[in-house]
Amino acid sequence: MVAIGLSNGMVVLNDSETGITPTNIGKQNGSIISVSFSRDGQKILSCDNSGSLIIRSTTSHEVIYSKEFESISYASFYFNDPDMFFVLSNSSLVIICISSQTIESISGTFSCARNTSDGYIIGASNSSILMIKESSPYSTDKIYETEAKRGISCMEISHNSRFIAILDRSGTAHVFDRRSEIVLYSLNDTVSRLPFTSAIFDRNDEHIIIATQKIGVNSFTAFSISDGIMRKSFTGPREEVMQLIFHPLYPIIYSRSHKSIHIWSPLYKNRWIHTLPDKDNLTMNEPYDEPESEFDYDHESNVGSQITTRSNKAISIDTVTEYYHFESDKRFPNQLIRLPVLLEDIRQKDFEEEEEEEEEY
Repeated sequence: MVAIGLSNGMVVLNDSETGITPTNIGKQNGSIISVSFSRDGQKILSCDNSGSLIIRSTTSHEVIYSKEFESISYASFYFNDPDMFFVLSNSSLVIICISSQTIESISGTFSCARNTSDGYIIGASNSSILMIKESSPYSTDKIYETEAKRGISCMEISHNSRFIAILDRSGTAHVFDRRSEIVLYSLNDTVSRLPFTSAIFDRNDEHIIIATQKIGVNSFTAFSISDGIMRKSFTGPREEVMQLIFHPLYPIIYSRSHKSIHIWSPLYKNRWIHTLPDKDNLTMNEPYDEPESEFDYDHESNVGSQITTRSNKAISIDTVTEYYHFESDKRFPNQLIRLPVLLEDIRQKDFEEEEEEEEEY
């Protein structure tokens, strides 16, 4: 399910698999600037540019909590407590508990803030990042100085909370490692020379994917976290990318522009083997030793004999060849495209494959 906030104040839930039958769950006065699901999936938070924040039930759509602020730039639920959330308002952090209605405010000059799975709120102030424990928000645990030029405009946290993508106002992306407490490397758009403005991590935290709000040659680009080398550039619709989201379970990327949301997904060739994404074609025949007792019939139990009880060694009758593409989960090939797939594309793929087979023959 995808939550979408619209400029007319509507908040809708959409089926991310089909993209049809959006459900309108409510309307606010201003344009929606941020939406967030609680980690248990039971609540959805939305806030608009007029300073209004509303939390609704994802099932009944009833309002659970609401509050007015002078302004809001970001809001999100805690990772480990669906009853807690924080708001970035007027450069200050506001922490709220829904059940007890308690409010704690942390004054500062925060340009952006994100939270981690290990119990921290990370706030950006000028070129520094501040580590604030959720359990004791009035004291700063650590302060790191970064190489951000002209201040930090945006941050994103990796799924394991080890890496921080820091985007500065000059358009450079910095990858900060919390374990070693250093900036591993800085990245720039060397193709279109455009400033990077949004970033995400893949779900296994092996790649950082970065985009720009200006229309360039590529829609977004993936870099390896281990060495900072560009692994793949993705070319799609000629639109600016305002936000990127990586699906937490599947190799799917959502990219948001001003007027549309594009879903990028692996493209499987039209062959039966690609209905089994964890398998691959054999490049050559491999010998297989069949034990004498493998297909013996067990008269006592009226079932075929078990390989493990009749053989001293493990038997494998298939061979899996790993994919070495961008996507960190080797079960999926990494050929991302914009959905839906056109029938002409599939026919063209089939035609190309037939030509390749004829040439090989």
